[in-house]
Amino acid sequence: MALQSIFCRHTWYWSERHGSERCRQCGKLSDGEIAPAASTEAFAPPPVTAPPARPFQLAAQIHARTLFERLDMLADGGDLTRDEVLQTVVELIEDGQTARPRLTSDVAARYFAALAGARGLHA
Repeated sequence: MALQSIFCRHTWYWSERHGSERCRQCGKLSDGEIAPAASTEAFAPPPVTAPPARPFQLAAQIHARTLFERLDMLADGGDLTRDEVLQTVVELIEDGQTARPRLTSDVAARYFAALAGARGLHA
């Protein structure tokens, strides 16, 4: 063992040629156990499971409402499920971050006025 590798402050990098970590300054190979490169089981994504089945949904529940339908329902005092409220908030955030938002300033102002009025009536 060279004296240089004893006093080195080891800056490790992954060496494809050696199949292990190696120091940039002295060239020493890492003492730690490294998983072999051929083993990809540790990095495999978890299996995808199907969403739970909902066999007793009504026809109205099966139809997914659009963002504007949910906003109209809120403005008219309709009730949304928790999932629909969360989906509405997520879609509003995503729509605000896109290059071509569906909710333009004039449409947003109309919905803002309707929701503000509904909030005063139903509070």
